[in-house]
Amino acid sequence: MFEVVYKVVNLFVAPLFFLFFMAIFIPWANPAGTWCGALVGIATAVLIAFWKDLLGSDGISFLWIMPASFTAAASVGMAVSRFSSRP
Repeated sequence: MFEVVYKVVNLFVAPLFFLFFMAIFIPWANPAGTWCGALVGIATAVLIAFWKDLLGSDGISFLWIMPASFTAAASVGMAVSRFSSRP
């Protein structure tokens, strides 16, 4: 039961935390970077949460959903924001 609840909750919490992170701490954030980062974060969370169902092999632990999703989202979001805002 704990695993199922953790998977479902972190599918929403990690991308939501990323949105607040971009709005508060990244001065060069723009909508394109934020959207790209959010989509990558959601995709990463879904991939980790449902790895066994999607690919049939054991993946990494479900406890890595939050840190991996946030790291992927922040990396992509900041990079896209930085390079898409140049004139």
